[in-house]
Amino acid sequence: MMAERTLDDVVLSRIGTGSTEARVSYLAEATLQEPRLAGKTLRAVAKAIPREVVARSIDINVTNLSKLYSRKHLTRVQSEDISDLTALWQEMNEVFMGDGETLREWLADPLPALNGRAPKELMQTLPGRKALREILDSLRQGDFA
Repeated sequence: MMAERTLDDVVLSRIGTGSTEARVSYLAEATLQEPRLAGKTLRAVAKAIPREVVARSIDINVTNLSKLYSRKHLTRVQSEDISDLTALWQEMNEVFMGDGETLREWLADPLPALNGRAPKELMQTLPGRKALREILDSLRQGDFA
């Protein structure tokens, strides 16, 4: 039942280390019992998504990221940012059909549609992630084939 799931479960499923159940709705995520992530979940996220992207998305220096791994819970804002980051990561993996090498190349290459910036540079902020979702929607529709 959805009420028993935690944000940790949702985030881990998005990066491929947890359950592979269907995508969680925004309403279901908003009504989870515990809306904060455990530090150990952050560690798993930083193994799946480039560490510098994870650190920047929660506005900390990459050298301080490991200090958060031992925390019982991250702040709500940090948890929400990591949740959104992993939702985007899941979307990108779906668009690239699980081809990690192609995805990592795409993340590093500057794109004209992003004013010459690499997608990886935009993953750290909510507006940047929204811009990337627009690009992913275009890719799904074949606009950049």
